[in-house]
Amino acid sequence: MFARSQSIAPRCSSTPARALIFYHGDPVWHERLILATVDQLTGKQIICTPGGDIYMEVLATPPLFSVRKLPANRHPPPSIARALCHMMENGRRGRDFSDAEITLLLEDGRQLAAVEKANLGFGGFP
Repeated sequence: MFARSQSIAPRCSSTPARALIFYHGDPVWHERLILATVDQLTGKQIICTPGGDIYMEVLATPPLFSVRKLPANRHPPPSIARALCHMMENGRRGRDFSDAEITLLLEDGRQLAAVEKANLGFGGFP
């Protein structure tokens, strides 16, 4: 579990980090692509859901119950049954994102992060 001051940031500009998120009151874990960091101190990240939705979410505990970083092979840790995970291929698209799609998602994520940073008073667009 990650403390409030720890966040999951993208590994590099062309490879988003992936995480499993467990929300209070929800019986399954949810895979997220972490596209950009808005505020590392508070855990605010730009994420992408299996359905392709992109928005800012706080990936810290609390408010989330638990956040687990996924390795590159996307296998959940042994303590989490894959059957209890809503992975990218379980979304309305029925598959993970391609490399070309990820490139576009990362650009969208960077643009949204710039807007969110400006809204929080962290400066304007790059």
